Amino acid sequence: MHEKVPTDENLKNRSCIIPSMCSLCCANDESSMHLFFQCPYAVRLWSWFACAINKVLQFSSIEDMLEAL
Repeated sequence: MHEKVPTDENLKNRSCIIPSMCSLCCANDESSMHLFFQCPYAVRLWSWFACAINKVLQFSSIEDMLEAL
């Protein structure tokens, strides 16, 4: 939410130049948005969690997530 997670995107913003790739799916650049909402692993995890609490969860931002929970 505060962009403190050391994703590749946040490290680049702090002048650390590195090649970017999500370490979970190896398919996209690593950003907070991808890591928490777009990565296939995150999507499966949110789907499992929604099933576990018997609730439909659909969100595309941290704010949506906080409102839903």
